Amino acid sequence: MKYGIYFPLGIIALLFLGSACKKEDIIDPIPSLTAAEQVRVDELDKVLVPIDGSNPDAPFTDLDSLAFLGDAYIVGMGEATHGTSDFFQMKDRLFRYLVENHGFKLFAFEADFAESLFFEAYVLGAEGNLSELMTEKMHFWTWQTQEVLELLNWMRTYNEGKSPEEQIHYFGIDCQIPIYNVDMLIEKMELFDPVFADSISQRMTVIRVLPELSGLSADDWITQTENVTWLKSEIESRAAVIEAASSASELELIRRLARVVEQCVDVQHSYAIPSGGNPRDEYMAENTIWLADYLGSETKTAVWAHNLHVNNNSNWTTLGSELRSTMGSDYQIVGFAFSQGWFRAVQYNKGLKSHFISQEPLTGSYNKLFHHAAAENFYLRMADLEPNADWQSWMAGSPKFLNIGSVYDGNTISYYSPTNLGLYYDVIIYFDSTDFAKEL
Repeated sequence: MKYGIYFPLGIIALLFLGSACKKEDIIDPIPSLTAAEQVRVDELDKVLVPIDGSNPDAPFTDLDSLAFLGDAYIVGMGEATHGTSDFFQMKDRLFRYLVENHGFKLFAFEADFAESLFFEAYVLGAEGNLSELMTEKMHFWTWQTQEVLELLNWMRTYNEGKSPEEQIHYFGIDCQIPIYNVDMLIEKMELFDPVFADSISQRMTVIRVLPELSGLSADDWITQTENVTWLKSEIESRAAVIEAASSASELELIRRLARVVEQCVDVQHSYAIPSGGNPRDEYMAENTIWLADYLGSETKTAVWAHNLHVNNNSNWTTLGSELRSTMGSDYQIVGFAFSQGWFRAVQYNKGLKSHFISQEPLTGSYNKLFHHAAAENFYLRMADLEPNADWQSWMAGSPKFLNIGSVYDGNTISYYSPTNLGLYYDVIIYFDSTDFAKEL
C-alpha cells in the first residue's frame, strides 16, 4: 500500500449513491463512556469550538478562534479520507477565510506539478470548460469532484479584475507521474531549440510512461537517472538563451519541470525497489517551499493533502515533518477527523465506490471521545488542551485515530492507528457524520 494517493491508476469509477447520515440516523447503539473517558469528554467540551458546517459560502464568524493560523507562512490542511465532501468543502471554506482575512495567495495541492499548470491558467482567467479539463487532465479521481470544481471556480471569480500581485494561485506539489512534465518541457523547448526538444522526446521515452512500466532492472533505473542528469544539464547550458527569449520566471518554471521529472524517477524507483525513507514527501515539501518563493517573497500558502502527509510525525518523513523542521511554528497543521458516515474509496477488486461506516468508534480512540462531545461538528486547538494533565498524559500514550486513504477494505478497525494528536497537529476539525465527495 503506497502512501497518500494510491496506485494503480485508471480505475473505473463505480459510485453507489446514498445520502449523508446524521448522528441520529446511525442505528448502532452508543455504548456508555467509562469514568475516565467522561472526564476527558467534559474537558474537551470546555475548549472545543462548534462550527456551523462546511458550506464554503457561509460567514466566517465561527472561525474567529482560528485567526492565529493567519500568522503562519504555510498552513497544512489534511483529510481523514480522500473522498469526503465535508473535508473538501471545509478546506475550501478555510482557504477562503485565509485569503480574505489573512492575505494567503496559494493553494498547493497533493497533485502533479505539471498537471496543475492547466488549472493555474484557468483560475487566472484562461478560457475552457473546467469540468472537461478536470476529467481529461487530472490524474487522480480524488480531486475530480464537484467540491474541487467549486473551489477552482471561486478562485477564478476572486481573481477577476485583480492585479497580478493580488491574484491567488493553484499549483500541485506531487511528483509521481512525469508524463505532463516531460510533454511540457518538449513543447517549451521547441520554441528555443527544436533539435533539443526532439532529443528530449527520444531520451524520455521510458520516463514519460512511468509508473505504467514495471519490472525495470537495476541497470534500467541507472539509465533513467542518467537521462534526467542529461536533461537538467542540457537545460542549464541553454539557460541564458531561454531567459533572454522569455523571462527569468519562465526559466525557473522550466527548471522546476525538469526537477519534478527527476523527483518522479526517484519516487517510482523507491516504489519498485524500496530502500527505506519517503522521498515523495521530502519532494512535496521542497516543491511547496519553492512555489512560495517562485510566486513572490514568502507567499502565504495553504497545502491540501491527506492527514498522513501534512502531520508532524517525526518518526517517519512526512511533508509536514519536513516543513515543521524547516519552518517551526511558521508551519501550522490542521487535521481532519470523523467517526461515521459516507466517503469514497477504492475497494480491493471492486473499484471505486462509496462506503458507509455505522459502527461505534473504536473503544479507547480519540474518535470515540469526539463522537460523545457536546457539539456534533467542531474544531479544537490542541494547545487549549495543554493545561489539562490527564489529556496530555493520555495523548502521550498514542491512542488510536481513524485515517483512511484512497483504498478501503471494509474493516474499519484496521484503519485506526496510534497517534499523538498534540504532537502531530495544531488544530483538529471534526465532523461526526460525513457525506461522500461528489464525482463530476
